[in-house]
Amino acid sequence: MMGFFSRVWWLCRKLCLYGCLASTAFTIFIIACGYFLALKPYEDGLEYEGYVRNQIKEYTSDFTSKSPPNLGYDKHVTDPLIRDADQLWAPTYNTPLGLHNGHFLGAVRGYGKREGKQSWVFVGGTNPDMGFWSLPVAVARANGSCVDPPAMCEGYTAGYQRLVDQQRANKTAQLSKTKFFFADCDVSPAICDYWAANPSMMVHVETMKPCQFMTDHYEGERPRLVYLCSVKWTYIALPIEKMPFNRKVWIADKLVPAFPSEYEQLRAMVWYDGVVQALEEFNSTTTDYYDASEAIPLPEPEIDLGVEGKYDSLQSVGQDLAKGYMRLRGKITGQRVNETGKYDSDRPFM
Repeated sequence: MMGFFSRVWWLCRKLCLYGCLASTAFTIFIIACGYFLALKPYEDGLEYEGYVRNQIKEYTSDFTSKSPPNLGYDKHVTDPLIRDADQLWAPTYNTPLGLHNGHFLGAVRGYGKREGKQSWVFVGGTNPDMGFWSLPVAVARANGSCVDPPAMCEGYTAGYQRLVDQQRANKTAQLSKTKFFFADCDVSPAICDYWAANPSMMVHVETMKPCQFMTDHYEGERPRLVYLCSVKWTYIALPIEKMPFNRKVWIADKLVPAFPSEYEQLRAMVWYDGVVQALEEFNSTTTDYYDASEAIPLPEPEIDLGVEGKYDSLQSVGQDLAKGYMRLRGKITGQRVNETGKYDSDRPFM
């Protein structure tokens, strides 16, 4: 009888040992896959983006200095995806779009600074080769991010470049209030992963009401008064399957329907009012909406200052908030605040 229990005990020990080894090996395999297929490409993308951005600064300074330019620049520096348009970068893309940047965990990050601002962002890149290791697996990879055929990737890039050139040459009423930006997923794969955007795409960013004043702080910093507005993000995949307008061409003395070119699709989106709303009705877009009225300020830290110290600190914070409110109100109304904290009617705000 003892021999039977001994054999059972020996078998259980073997099974436990083999089970532990198998689970450990499986865990290591999962961690390795996550690192090499997700974390490592993401870190490489951020490192490559920083490298290109630093080279752009050097490239610009070389042209303003008398020293001969360095010939060892990256291709994305000397030949950007879109010329004469501002490029967005992963850490700071909120600022050029007119949105609050702030700390990543801050309460105001991502909300608009004022209403009525519209921006178009072309999300582009180049088509990778068909090698297995060049295709994106878990995150976008640098240099080869466009999921469309090469002709389509290049067609929309050329179409957006044509729009940018037209705006610079002749700012018409339709384009005067619109800002053009671009995000190159070959250079900034992190920003495209964060937006879940695969080139080629168009992103429309619009700030709107409702808006509100709110105090914001982070990790014990002094509270500051900020003005928040709601933001609507609209993601439009290209090509557009159903257009809100028709195009016809003459063929053999007959006017026949034709699918609009890449440039014509982009031009219709940025040129005519109501196209974005029409595409939403066709379910051709993905929309994210951030309501400023639902923004929740961070809880203030508890600091024991005593009765007098608490009164003094509240009075100082209140004065700073009042001055901040006056400055923000002055920007909206066009009046400048003087040193006493009152409006100076003789000095308009510039």
